[in-house]
Amino acid sequence: MKITLVIRNFLTYSFGSLLLRGISFISAPITLYYVSPSEFGLLALLTSFGSICTILFGLGLRQLLTIEFFHLKKEKRINFITDLIIFYCFIGIPILGLLLSHLPFYKNLFFPSNTNSWYLAIVLCNCFLFFFVELYYQLLRFQEKAITLIAIQLISTAICFGITILGLIYYQLGIGSMLLGQLLSLCFTTTVGFMSFLYKRMYTFIKPKRALFRTWLYLPKSIVFMPGLLFSWIISGADRWLLAYFMDLHTVGIYALANTFAQLFYFLVLMPMGNAYIPYMLKQFTAKKNLVASIEKQNRKHMVWAMAFCFFLISLGSVFLILLKPLLPLTYHKALIYIFPLLLAQLWVMGVYFANCLLQFNKCTYFLAFSILIPATINCTLNWLFIPVFGLAGCVGATMLANGIYFVITLLYNRIILNNIILQKKSSPLLQGATIKGSYLINQSNENPPLTQIPHSDKAHGRHLTLQQEEFTEQLDSQD
Repeated sequence: MKITLVIRNFLTYSFGSLLLRGISFISAPITLYYVSPSEFGLLALLTSFGSICTILFGLGLRQLLTIEFFHLKKEKRINFITDLIIFYCFIGIPILGLLLSHLPFYKNLFFPSNTNSWYLAIVLCNCFLFFFVELYYQLLRFQEKAITLIAIQLISTAICFGITILGLIYYQLGIGSMLLGQLLSLCFTTTVGFMSFLYKRMYTFIKPKRALFRTWLYLPKSIVFMPGLLFSWIISGADRWLLAYFMDLHTVGIYALANTFAQLFYFLVLMPMGNAYIPYMLKQFTAKKNLVASIEKQNRKHMVWAMAFCFFLISLGSVFLILLKPLLPLTYHKALIYIFPLLLAQLWVMGVYFANCLLQFNKCTYFLAFSILIPATINCTLNWLFIPVFGLAGCVGATMLANGIYFVITLLYNRIILNNIILQKKSSPLLQGATIKGSYLINQSNENPPLTQIPHSDKAHGRHLTLQQEEFTEQLDSQD
């Protein structure tokens, strides 16, 4: 795949995200006039709660697909995908039933007493369907079907927008109209994905016994992603709960509005980058395994230029934030001063995306799962210390510091991996009687080990990448 295709797909995703966010931007003034800051804060808590439930439902299965997809051949990919769907239904449906049957318990535990139980029920259904929707989107991204993906997302967003406006204006449903709009849009996308599943006759590959028998193989590999996902939620969502604890829902609503612009950066830049650039890099690594070090060095240059350019755009755009005042109710004006620092925090996340390309290709599963533990812990600690003293400003500062630490940790580990690859490549196979496979060198004589050692805790680096993949493939074959 040429870099021009990457740029085209990136622009396609960015334009699609711009249209999607444009719809949200149009609905925002209407929504804010019908929803108070306290209700908006409750919506933020419900969304954050939904993020946790999505992690529990998903069990890291989609993350496992991301790691293995480009290492499997076509037929094994289809078997793998159908197995994950069956396994998810087998686990997810009972979890959904269990959570729905205990609504009053965690409603009283996590939310204000006057929270509508139907809100929680809709959020849980959204979480269950989210796996199918994101799995379908994930497969479209891997197949580079950018136009199809954006078209489906636009229709889905239009459905959500229509239901939300209808519920707000005509039926006075409050935030319930937004949750209901999300549910119906997820139902639409799930239906489209199911129809595609039938059209491509993927159901012929379904073997429930095989899928359930492979549980011992999939679950240990996928479950390791859950701590990382939970820590990611801590870094992005726990601050709302701490604000609600130390301050009030009004402050949570102000922060949620300011953070909306950070989410806008995610949808316009980070998500298109993840959709277009990361698959491109993984394919480059796969196709040119003997040039992994050179490709990664070029990736580093792309990272520096991209972060510098985005910093310039964010700085320039912050000057025009004053123009938003006439569009917002007076109670939300305080949110404007926190937009710029929250956008800067997203730049660190962009750097993580670049640095993770090599780590994903090398299957640094344990690092990817636990690398965010330190910044997540720091984020919670700083929020706990800063919010009582500095209020909302302390929360924003904690987010910036935590994201910066996350970037530094990821970049340092990326450098260790890259240095190890370079050292192994410099070791001549003619002198040491070694064999080079992919981007790693297997020293048959076991002499002169590389000076830079990868931490043994990450099993993906204790063995040759190709041999590890062959072992996983053999395990799949043994179950066919």
